[in-house]
Amino acid sequence: MMNFIVQIFYITLSSSRGAQVVICSFLVLFLLLFANSKFRKSIREVLPVKIKWMVSILLVLLVYFSFGTNYAKDFLATIPVSIDRKVEVIESNESDKTPLPEKEVILQHSSDNSEISAGRFTIWKAALKVIRPTLLFGYGETDFYGNSDAKFLKKVDLDTTDVNELKRAHGNMHNGFLQVLVSSGIIAFICIYAFYVLNIFSLLKTFFRSKVNYAFLGIVLIFILSIFIDEMVEAHVLFNKRDVISIVFWYYLGSISYLYLKKGELI
Repeated sequence: MMNFIVQIFYITLSSSRGAQVVICSFLVLFLLLFANSKFRKSIREVLPVKIKWMVSILLVLLVYFSFGTNYAKDFLATIPVSIDRKVEVIESNESDKTPLPEKEVILQHSSDNSEISAGRFTIWKAALKVIRPTLLFGYGETDFYGNSDAKFLKKVDLDTTDVNELKRAHGNMHNGFLQVLVSSGIIAFICIYAFYVLNIFSLLKTFFRSKVNYAFLGIVLIFILSIFIDEMVEAHVLFNKRDVISIVFWYYLGSISYLYLKKGELI
């Protein structure tokens, strides 16, 4: 529960649009799944009434702080400043103490170039143009992702705006599907996402056939689907090292695979 509270502050203070997409998708998927009588009954059996009320209140606060008025965000923004006021930097000479400067914490996105995608639409359009010459095999991770000089862009007929956007993104398409397509081509794209889709279908089949651990399977299903939705605006599952979302995705997918291998036992 404490972790959940910390996550509320973390997501709000980061003011991440990607996080907001995941929150919305998770809540919508949970409500859709909650319409299933077996899942609803399983949730009621697993969670005590007090815990359900606490989780519901925290979810409401999470949505409010993420999408609510500026007053809520302004209140949370005072927390780091209040902490800074209590902290002093002590130099080697104890008599020389300098308080940390107070800095205003702004949780709103900049109004400059303030289209809702934060530049993603421009990057996606440029990516669709740059993939055309190498649609079959892509550019390869070492040649594209994280490549700041982007020498290969000179070989593609792009206007100055597209080139600048791709250089600014350093190869990060902010879209997991486009990332795979540009980096590895359509063949790898089909193979990788066929693997994902087959796993999701297996999870769905197991979810509707299982007789126990129904709540666990439902939550895992929601997490995996939410991460797929997040991949539309970020690139977490592949090509990122030490990525928490990637770790969660592969951990849950591995947990499900482990359960599948327990032959002769009900999930």
